[in-house]
Amino acid sequence: MEWLAYGIPTIILFALLIYGATRAGWFSRAEQRQLDANTEAAQRREDPQKRQRGVR
Repeated sequence: MEWLAYGIPTIILFALLIYGATRAGWFSRAEQRQLDANTEAAQRREDPQKRQRGVR
């Protein structure tokens, strides 16, 4: 019965670590579109030449 106390939580922790490692750094399509839009908006705010010419 000792394996229940240590084995099951260890398996759950391992599964969560695997899930986190595989998911890290990957965005959904909606998240990627939002990130791109925010980046473009920030670049337009920070670069006055892009604002004047309307260059992307």
